[in-house]
Amino acid sequence: MACPIEGNADVSGVGVRLSIYILCLAGRTLSYLLNQRKGEPAVKFNKAVASLLSVQGLALLCTALFETFNDRLSLFHSIVVLHLLALLGFTLVTRGTHQYNDSERHIVEHILNALTYVLFGVLSCYTWVEAPELGDNPGCNKSVKYVIFGQDIAATTEALRNGMLGASALLSSAFILASLTSILIPRRKKWFPNCRQLFRRYKEDKTAGAVSLGSYVAFAVYVIVSLELIIARNKSIVGDEEWTFGQTLSLFMLIGLVTEFAEAMGWYPIYS
Repeated sequence: MACPIEGNADVSGVGVRLSIYILCLAGRTLSYLLNQRKGEPAVKFNKAVASLLSVQGLALLCTALFETFNDRLSLFHSIVVLHLLALLGFTLVTRGTHQYNDSERHIVEHILNALTYVLFGVLSCYTWVEAPELGDNPGCNKSVKYVIFGQDIAATTEALRNGMLGASALLSSAFILASLTSILIPRRKKWFPNCRQLFRRYKEDKTAGAVSLGSYVAFAVYVIVSLELIIARNKSIVGDEEWTFGQTLSLFMLIGLVTEFAEAMGWYPIYS
């Protein structure tokens, strides 16, 4: 008989997963559609969606770190969290127009983003290094299944752990380097004289926007399908079917996306 995995519906419950799936797919798709109309409402909606995703992702990352280092997050639920973070992202996004020096704000934002990438690297690397002993019931970790392209693999397999550890370290390092390097762009305009113009043209190009959306949707669908297969094939989960406060809260947080879209469409005024 398989070792039972204690459920945690506030992490892997259907309400939590569904709200994140909707926020990611609907938010990005609606942003693309509104961009075809251009104008200030589209810009505000794009920033709102990016902010919603980043805040929820950062909150999930910090909570997962706290729970992990207190031995309250199992290997199975750590894997779920890593998949959800891949969908949400956790780059800090500011929405308003600020009165203080834009260059200084740019530097602070990218330093903070680099720190969040460090935190993600710590969580991901720690999860795979400590996979056999992670959580308060490590005896069940050997029965946890991971899914890659539809194939089951034991999550504690050394080859899988080494591969995931290497990928986590590489991605985190690349993101940290990119974030710190981007600080130089506005402060060294003579090095990158056409950088902003090229980026602006790319954002306004309809073909590039469609390719970007298609790539994101393909990636998101793969992550979602993989996560659902992981949950389905770890059949010994006990308690995840309970509908909890956290799941209900997650679904109601989609109200923010709905109200921002309604404002962008001009259905009612939010901004004066």
